[in-house]
Amino acid sequence: MSQGKTGSLTAALSRRLAAAVLPGDAPLAGPALSAAARFVCETAAQRDVGPGAGAPAIAIETVPGPVGERLMRIAVVGDDMPFIVDSLAAVIAAEGLAIDRLLHPVIPVERGAHGLLTALPRGAGGTRESFVYIETTRADARSRVRLRAALEAALADVRAAVTDWPKLRSALAGDA
Repeated sequence: MSQGKTGSLTAALSRRLAAAVLPGDAPLAGPALSAAARFVCETAAQRDVGPGAGAPAIAIETVPGPVGERLMRIAVVGDDMPFIVDSLAAVIAAEGLAIDRLLHPVIPVERGAHGLLTALPRGAGGTRESFVYIETTRADARSRVRLRAALEAALADVRAAVTDWPKLRSALAGDA
């Protein structure tokens, strides 16, 4: 992806992340917003999509936080499905971490060859994907590896549940 294309995607994602801040939460603006958007955009840059694919892109990194502290940020970009936020929050809590910020815009995307992100169209164009940005307390390297594996497993479970739901409803309707 070219530098100009990355810049325009990051700017578009900045606007979407800023709009996803819930009422009552501290705003995300300036350099912090730019850094978050860049991180999520890098995570979203390529992911396998199409029939039989759909694995989420996940990134975890530790960065400087306020007042000399360090924080951990997590980006998850995947197919839009129910239960994503609750499942991610449960995994993070199970690791003993507290979520300080969570943003979850669902954004139409266009992807080219090999799942490369090409555009974030306005309106109803493209395929809707779930973009999750989380800030939490810092965890050591082993904990981050464990957290990533747990996030991947939870999202696989979400996909299985969402995929199985129509069959389950059909079976229940048949039994009724």
